[in-house]
Amino acid sequence: MTAQALDLADRLQTPVFVMTDLDLGMNDHLSAPMKWDDERKYDRGKVLSAQELEDIQDWGRYLDVDGDGIPYRTLPGSHPSKGAYFTRGTSKDEYAKYTEFGEAYVRNVDRLLVKWKTAATLVPGPIKLNPKNQSDIGMMYFGTTGHAAREAMDLLRSEDLLIDGMRIRSFPSHGKWRPLFRSTNLYLLSNKTAMRNCARC
Repeated sequence: MTAQALDLADRLQTPVFVMTDLDLGMNDHLSAPMKWDDERKYDRGKVLSAQELEDIQDWGRYLDVDGDGIPYRTLPGSHPSKGAYFTRGTSKDEYAKYTEFGEAYVRNVDRLLVKWKTAATLVPGPIKLNPKNQSDIGMMYFGTTGHAAREAMDLLRSEDLLIDGMRIRSFPSHGKWRPLFRSTNLYLLSNKTAMRNCARC
């Protein structure tokens, strides 16, 4: 999970938080030994090489040429004279030049919204406990609440009360959970944090 988060941070050019919770931090949990693939390559995302900088005709640090909201970037020292830029806040244009024009600000924010949608296609999607909807009641949960949620559903099933469950693994989801609970009338969220985040996704 951590390696995937680092790859996503490079690919999306944004911080990625791996969230834990109090139960995981204060108690012992068993897990299978980690198996690392020595052939695994880092996903650095859109990084231009020296040759690509030589060949490119028009490059801007915040210029979205692929339509996914993610511009191409450079690393210090990649080229002796090309690819350098100033890092600024929101007062910049696509070429990292300082500007206070509102149009440039709007274009940049619109690009970030596109990148947000792209991020939803790259992060791990939710996992549904049952392949098909069995109930009009659904429970969404994440983290270590999954153990308690599944136990609760098993206990309720023994009382002939079926509940569909789904584990949320990342944000943004942009509605990935909606088709899974298309026929669900009542939603149960495992805690207040999940409720607030699902309301945004």
